[in-house]
Amino acid sequence: MMTIRRALRIRVWCAAGLMWCVGSPAFPAHPLVSEDTGTQGAGGHQIELNSDWGRDAGATTNTAAFTYTRGVAEALDIFLNTPTTLQAPAGERTGLNDMSLGAKWRFYDHEGMSLGVKPEWVMATGDEQKGLGNGKNGYAVTLMAQIETGGWTWLLNYGVSRHRFHLQADRDDYRSTTHRSSVAVLYGFTEQLKGLIDIGQSSPALKAESSKPRFMVLGAIYALSEDLDLDLGFKKGLNSAETDRQWGTGLTWRFR
Repeated sequence: MMTIRRALRIRVWCAAGLMWCVGSPAFPAHPLVSEDTGTQGAGGHQIELNSDWGRDAGATTNTAAFTYTRGVAEALDIFLNTPTTLQAPAGERTGLNDMSLGAKWRFYDHEGMSLGVKPEWVMATGDEQKGLGNGKNGYAVTLMAQIETGGWTWLLNYGVSRHRFHLQADRDDYRSTTHRSSVAVLYGFTEQLKGLIDIGQSSPALKAESSKPRFMVLGAIYALSEDLDLDLGFKKGLNSAETDRQWGTGLTWRFR
C-alpha cells in the first residue's frame, strides 16, 4: 500500500510540476508559478530552457522544459511548450510528457495595472501507459492580474484545468477538473537583479485526497544582458500534500 501511494504521489508531483514550472512569459517566468501579463510584442520571439529537481518521499525526479513564444500582436502571444521527464524514481519511466499549445492575451493595461487571460490546449503526446501523459487532450485557462508600483510587481492568478484520461484506472483515481490560485511579489534590487516570493495552492489531483497542496517559491532572476536572463529558485511544500522541496534553474533568450 505504501509503495502504491508513493508512486501516485510521485506521478501527481510530476504532472503539477510540468504544468507550472515552465517558461516565460507564455508560462510563468521561471522559477515563478504565478503568470505575469507581459508579452513579446509583434514580431518578438522567446526561447526558454529550464530544469527542476524535486525530492519527495525519499525519491528524486528531474524534469525539463523547452518553451517557444511568438508575439503575433503587441498584447498577444502564442506558445508551444515541450516538457520532459529526465530522471524518475525506480519503477517510473522517463521521456516526453504532454505538450501544450496556447496563447496569452493582455486585454487591459492602464497606469501600472494590467489584466490578461491564457487559454491552453494540452496535447496527448506523452505515453499514458508509461505514466508520462493522460492519453487524451485536455485544456486549461488562467486569469492574470499584475500591479506595478515603484520597484515592486504583484501578480495574482486563478486557473482551471480540465483533464481527460484514456486509461480507466486514471479516470477512477484522478480528478477531471482542478483549480489553482497563487500570488507573487517581485522586487528589483538593481536593473539586473530581481528577487521573488510566490505562494499558492491547487486542488488535490487524486480523488481520494482532500488536502490542497500548498507551496512557497523563493528565487531570483538575473539579466545577463538586455535579452538574456538566468534564474534560480527553490520551491518548498507548505503541507504534506505538496512536494517537499524542489530546486530549479532556467535560461531565457528574447530576440527579433
